[in-house]
Amino acid sequence: LYIARGEKRLEGRSRTAVYYRMQNISSVLEDHAKPYVIGWPPKKNVGSGVVPRLETIMGDLELL
Repeated sequence: LYIARGEKRLEGRSRTAVYYRMQNISSVLEDHAKPYVIGWPPKKNVGSGVVPRLETIMGDLELL
C-alpha cells in the first residue's frame, strides 16, 4: 500500500527510485530517534544536501 502510494506521488520514477527516497526518509527519522518506515530500512549513505532538505520538510510536517 505504501509503496503504491509512493510510486503514485512520484510518477515517472521507478520502484527502485521510490525505494531509495523512502530509505533516505527512514535514515533521517532514525537520526532523530524516531521509528523508521517499515519496509524501507534506513540508507547508510544519504547525500549531505538531502538531509537538511528532508529535515526541513519533515519538520514542517511535524514529523521530527
